[in-house]
Amino acid sequence: MIDRQLISISLFSGAFGLDLGLEQAGFHTVSVVEIDPDCTKTISLNRPHLSESAVPRDVRDLTASILLEEAGRALGINRPLQPGEVDLVTGGPPCQSFSTVGKRGSILDPRGSLFMDFVRLVRGIQPRCFMMENVRGLLSAPIRHRPHVLRGHGYPPLESDEMRGAALVVVSAELKSLGYEVSHALIEAADYGIPQNRQRVIFVGSKGLHRFNFPLPTHSKNPNKNLQKWRTLEDALQNLVDDQPEFVPYSNSRLKYLSLLKAGQNWKYLPDELKQEAMGGAYESGGGKVGFYRRLSWDKPSPTVTTCPHQKATDMCHPEELRPLSVRECAKIQTFPDDWFFYGSATSKYRQIGNAVPVELAKALGGQLSKLLKEESFSGREEAFQLSIFELPQPTEAVTICPSNRNYQTNKNFMSDKAILNNLFKDAQIKRSALLAENIRTVEKYLQIEEEDLKNILWVDKKGKNEQMIKDREITQLITKRDLYLRGVQIEDRRSNIESVSTWLADLPVLKESLKCFVDSRKATRIANLLEKIEALKVDNPKFCEAIENLAPGERNNLISFFSQREEWSSTLLKKLPMRVRTFSSALRLRAKFHNKTISIASEESFLEFKRYLLKNWFNIQANPNLLLTDEATALFGNQVEDIESIQVLASLLELDTNKLDLLVLFLDEILSIAERIPNLAKEAILTENPFLFRSLFLKFKEAEEFAVGGKLNSSLETTYGNLFEKLMGEFENCQRIYDGGVDVVVGGDAFDIKSGPNVMNKSMVDAFSAKQVLIQDKKMLPDISTYKIALGYGKKEQLNQFMGKIEFEILTGRESWKKITGIEHSPEIVFAIAGLVPRIFNVKSLVGSVLGESERYEKENTDVSEFEKLFRNNFTPINLTPEAQTEISTINSLLV
Repeated sequence: MIDRQLISISLFSGAFGLDLGLEQAGFHTVSVVEIDPDCTKTISLNRPHLSESAVPRDVRDLTASILLEEAGRALGINRPLQPGEVDLVTGGPPCQSFSTVGKRGSILDPRGSLFMDFVRLVRGIQPRCFMMENVRGLLSAPIRHRPHVLRGHGYPPLESDEMRGAALVVVSAELKSLGYEVSHALIEAADYGIPQNRQRVIFVGSKGLHRFNFPLPTHSKNPNKNLQKWRTLEDALQNLVDDQPEFVPYSNSRLKYLSLLKAGQNWKYLPDELKQEAMGGAYESGGGKVGFYRRLSWDKPSPTVTTCPHQKATDMCHPEELRPLSVRECAKIQTFPDDWFFYGSATSKYRQIGNAVPVELAKALGGQLSKLLKEESFSGREEAFQLSIFELPQPTEAVTICPSNRNYQTNKNFMSDKAILNNLFKDAQIKRSALLAENIRTVEKYLQIEEEDLKNILWVDKKGKNEQMIKDREITQLITKRDLYLRGVQIEDRRSNIESVSTWLADLPVLKESLKCFVDSRKATRIANLLEKIEALKVDNPKFCEAIENLAPGERNNLISFFSQREEWSSTLLKKLPMRVRTFSSALRLRAKFHNKTISIASEESFLEFKRYLLKNWFNIQANPNLLLTDEATALFGNQVEDIESIQVLASLLELDTNKLDLLVLFLDEILSIAERIPNLAKEAILTENPFLFRSLFLKFKEAEEFAVGGKLNSSLETTYGNLFEKLMGEFENCQRIYDGGVDVVVGGDAFDIKSGPNVMNKSMVDAFSAKQVLIQDKKMLPDISTYKIALGYGKKEQLNQFMGKIEFEILTGRESWKKITGIEHSPEIVFAIAGLVPRIFNVKSLVGSVLGESERYEKENTDVSEFEKLFRNNFTPINLTPEAQTEISTINSLLV
């Protein structure tokens, strides 16, 4: 910072979009590097003070000292800037080599190697921060691309540098080698008020500062009270004055077809007899081809502004006029100011605008960087999501690779194709439904696939042999079901009908389970089928009134009371709420049982009535837990000391916010299931004289210590606690579960099997792992996954079972495992705090001992978690928590003290 100014140097500057947004956020650009002569002219005409550096030049010919000298002259301080005096270096190295279209060269391509010049100059300038932007293709790019015709049967397996995501590993490693704390995220521009769906990968590095947290979204496809609706093309252009639009006109042959289309349509809406003629050779090619003969829609965000909006495959035709969007319209969508002048031909201007970072997005990122550099307190995506790992925000279609940009699928209207297919396949009773969905991938392919195609989809068994993935009987069921779904449906409506069917198949069991809290199973099924969708759950909806019309008055009033709590219900909320209520009610009864006490909801009838009371009043009670102490719920209790204590416990728990509440439910659910299983395990241990099982039963664990680190018991109980660790992993939105494939989580291009420790490994497991490695890495049966690894929740690398030497794998320990799998740094402390809360709820030292009848009480004066913390620190390397994280943990630990 010079004279209280934030100083930035721009590499690969383009038309100055990124730097213009940073400028609006308070940064002062002192040097630019750009090779394109039209871009440099654009910069010098709009920012004369940069005329010295705004000349065409190759970044490979420049050194850090040259740029620092230019910066000193631009600031007028009569000396070069010194390494470390620049606040920010920015740039987007040319990204064609990472594109998913055409010949992919990745970082071996000469253009890809320009990334190394970015690294070289950052190393020399030593800024306090750097920001690098690139296309989404970087996330999946290999280092060395092997043509698809040279893959598969008869060809050698892909090398590690040919795998998807190999380039990202190299890029991340190079950036971290500079000594910076590096964050990266896949950002959807529409989430930040840009009237355009545009996804870009952003890397931010900081040195001597806190870790950068990406800014929280301001907009959403599905808005709520905190997020505005995505801005549309109409929003972007409604105030634009463009009396003489500048554009590259269409040829007469293109106009012939575009004139037949309406706003929001593309080539698929052409008459059938014209489609092949219009598309030419592209008609037989793969992919969705959504950019061909595309007319934009007023009421949606613009698709990604490209460098050639007038070309056949990247059409951006005006919704009403027979022309591509004009230069100024594209600039407006990219949020350039109206007075920003672009130099060059129309084609050159299109290219400059299409390659730019949206100005308003850069401003949002710059505002967050400015606060970081000034060491101001600020909230951001990564920090907020670390502390709210189970709270599901509103949906966005952004694909996730890290916690800063998760895939929020709370509404079935936003399901991915693979999720849609998985629902359909489960309904057709396909055993490996998720794997088949991974293989078919798109609804369009599902609509066209034949029996022979399905028979040719292979699976690798545990012995490494190929076999048909789904049986002939399942294939018949799948085709029969599909024909049933599509009966009488027009071709153009087939996809939307399939989506509706899939949504209903996913929602139906959730709706039934909620209704069964108040009516019997038969009635619940009838009502669910009458309602048809969760959106119909409104007490003033005629369909809802008709569905419950024939119920008994008490049943009808219960349903009305329950569903009137919310104006809108989602599948996620409807699934979680009964589970929360059931878990907390059961936990209160189990707590009393641990201490040989009796509470008034001990009988099944009173227990059921209490659950119904909680369900009907949940949101009011959560907003004001003290209602539990004065409301009618007390009528269900006998006002005994034990009753009052139990209600107070529940009221205290409800002080947790929703995301912590859901985390606590995970622990409590596991405890409830342990209470049922452990006595049987004890009996089995005695009868079989199994030394491992017998020893496991009598290991003590203080304050739920095993829960936080994934399990430290052996044999059957080790599996019990290892399961909880896996559940915790699955609750992170950036971890995708593939249940049928036997893979616990998928992060980026890596598949992980999570195990609680090396002592659970045996030969049969190793054989299974070997088969999965062949399936995933060699056979590419899961196309989005490049590598298969094993992660241990705890333990040391040298403890590995001898059988594990037979396969290649990666062993991760403690925090390393947690961070690798979740992408989150300090969340283990949140889990640690919640786990420490659990035994205090039950007022015991040893939950296992309590279940077995030992009833060891929790000493009130021993409310510190020193023993637990000692164990935790031995398994997880300490880090410096943010003040916000420490506050969260203190709040949790303050409950029930």
